Amino acid sequence: MQKVGATALFLPVVSRISARTGLPMSRLLMPMGFCAILGGTVSMVGSSPLILLNLLVPLAVNIAVGVGADPAVFALTVAIATSNSFIIPTHQVKALIMGPGGYGVADFLRASGIMTALFLVVLLVAMNLFYS
Repeated sequence: MQKVGATALFLPVVSRISARTGLPMSRLLMPMGFCAILGGTVSMVGSSPLILLNLLVPLAVNIAVGVGADPAVFALTVAIATSNSFIIPTHQVKALIMGPGGYGVADFLRASGIMTALFLVVLLVAMNLFYS
């Protein structure tokens, strides 16, 4: 919920920028929402990823031990991957900007698909670079 409050503080600013520049608010709200989500992910403020971690890390560690791999790599991959919440339009920040921006689910899927693919590519490359 901390991300929702931070995003709500920026809504009047985005509204003024939109009015001054003539850009539609929908063009400014989507990047602001992604930045808020990314900021919360980096600081691990969001609680949803932490709940998933409590459920999935023990499973990932058991799988790693079963196949003879490093459990730390499996746990770290799960920890980073659970913070990927770009594609789901039900996130609190996205719900806050959906109405004023005039976004639909298709808009989020289109914009979020790119962010999700980029996130997963960076995750896989980084894991291979640091743990291979």
